[in-house]
Amino acid sequence: MLSPFDMCFTWAGIHARTRSMLNRLSALTVQMELLEEAAPPSGEVSFGQTLKASRAELAEASREARALVEAVGAQLPGAKVADLNSAISDTLAPLHRFLQRRETQLVGPTGDGNLEVAVEPELLRFAIAAVIDALLAPAVAGEELHVQTEQRLGKVMLSFRLLTRRAPPERAAVEGQLTSVRSWLEMRGGGIDVSAAADRVSVLLTMCPATDGERC
Repeated sequence: MLSPFDMCFTWAGIHARTRSMLNRLSALTVQMELLEEAAPPSGEVSFGQTLKASRAELAEASREARALVEAVGAQLPGAKVADLNSAISDTLAPLHRFLQRRETQLVGPTGDGNLEVAVEPELLRFAIAAVIDALLAPAVAGEELHVQTEQRLGKVMLSFRLLTRRAPPERAAVEGQLTSVRSWLEMRGGGIDVSAAADRVSVLLTMCPATDGERC
């Protein structure tokens, strides 16, 4: 079963290909119109009729391609507004029992409140869950997971920091599990950064504030 991210990128890829097809058909239609204008005088009636018929077929194909682009575009989630703290709470609430079983201490979320970001709420919750899963998969009992929010430099920051009791998971391994999250954030003007030290590994998600979504 495809994840929300995989589904999103599948539709995005189809949408890009259909738009490319529409652009090519539109360009061919214009070229055909130019050929029709430059056609020989009325003595070559069959040639002119052939050009006209071909242009009509191209125009019909362009209309069908445009309808396909619109239909595929309707399957793509539009950039909406998500309340960051609500998304964190909604995602962490079902995980409290899981964290207790793992003996992982959750610290936070701390930081700025009332932050809204220009992303889809459902995908934001999925991203948060994906980050927590990537960090806690190799964790051992007694480790701490710190969650913090912040707004600075025109971006909203959501950081996860796992304080470890042994060597932290490799940065490349964590990044590999968050490839889809990175792609989705970059599509929305944000990004992701994974860093590691001797006793911790951190994941920082950056997103556009809701008010700056179009300019971010």
